[in-house]
Amino acid sequence: MESIRSDLNGKQFMKFLRRNSNANNESRRRPLLITYFQEPMNALEIQTRNLSHQHKIIGSSSSNSGGYYDAGDNVKFIGPMSYSMTLLSWAATEYEAGLSSCFQLDHSLPAIRWGTDYILQVHTSPTTFYAQVGDANNDHKCWERPEDMDTPGTEVTAEAAAASITFERIDPTYSAKLLKGSKSLFEFADKHRGSFQGSCPFYCSYSGFQDDLLWAASWLFKATGEDTYLNYVSSNEGWIQKSNEFSWDTNIQGPRWNKKLSKFKSDVDAFVCSVMPGSSAQQIKTTPGGLMFFRESSNLQYVTSNTMLLFSPSKIKDFAKSQVDYILGKNPKKMSYMVGYGSTFPKQVHHRASSIPSIQSHPAKVGCDDGMADGTNYISRRSTRNMFT
Repeated sequence: MESIRSDLNGKQFMKFLRRNSNANNESRRRPLLITYFQEPMNALEIQTRNLSHQHKIIGSSSSNSGGYYDAGDNVKFIGPMSYSMTLLSWAATEYEAGLSSCFQLDHSLPAIRWGTDYILQVHTSPTTFYAQVGDANNDHKCWERPEDMDTPGTEVTAEAAAASITFERIDPTYSAKLLKGSKSLFEFADKHRGSFQGSCPFYCSYSGFQDDLLWAASWLFKATGEDTYLNYVSSNEGWIQKSNEFSWDTNIQGPRWNKKLSKFKSDVDAFVCSVMPGSSAQQIKTTPGGLMFFRESSNLQYVTSNTMLLFSPSKIKDFAKSQVDYILGKNPKKMSYMVGYGSTFPKQVHHRASSIPSIQSHPAKVGCDDGMADGTNYISRRSTRNMFT
């Protein structure tokens, strides 16, 4: 991932974005990590990591390189990754003007493409899709850099489908490639319903395959306009159950927001009422500071996902904005939960790569247990030295 120094003030930052928004195509092939501090801070060097996971898929000529690691771990899970690419694509399509106005569209598109390239790459044949790279159980026992990993592994099956709309005007050829891959994956997933659940070693689809297929069909209808996909959702409406959550695993709310599926409007209204404070049907409570509270573990991922669905009318939009404001520092602790944003933010990040120096500056191997030894960056009370790598 390319990177920049983060000692820019506001005016310098905007100049940097304007200058780089017209960067050549070569520089756009990899996502750019931008770290912006509202107040000037000491310069932090952000260095490019070295290559990792450069292995061939066993029994295939394809590589499993690319894509994104999950959280601060060294494993690639196709479920959360596909969902993330879908929401990024949705945002880039729905709010293109807003992203362009703050010079972020040119950084969003390469980030999406980095993920979708990987999804296409691991769909190695009409009947094969690799859904996981690495062993999560073993990975969670280790604290090492991705560059030092030497135990690659892969598992099978799943879904994808939305970035083709995002790239339709910008890169029609790539858009067509994505659409073709999405159709193939949808056909594969529909024929092999539940097979992912049977072979999934970690981060399984606990909610079942039904919501994933409806979610994919809804996006394919939006991308193609073909009634086949709209009819698929309508004819399988029995799969749709009430839920107060929209997440990587439970995305049944997604298809309901397609305007062509007006029969589900009452379900959409019920969902909004279940999360809105003051509603007589409120199911999701808020913290004393006003943040929606879904679960004890990793709550912010559910807050941001569900906020994506709350963007009209004005009262609902105001509540959605309050959730984003909370995450960015307007909360009782006055702390930003986005690393690098604001004057106060998390300094000890649960992230293997960023807690250990790059292999370029520290060539010696960091073994599985070495990262957890006393005095290391992660275990110590000091800030993570390599936080923004």
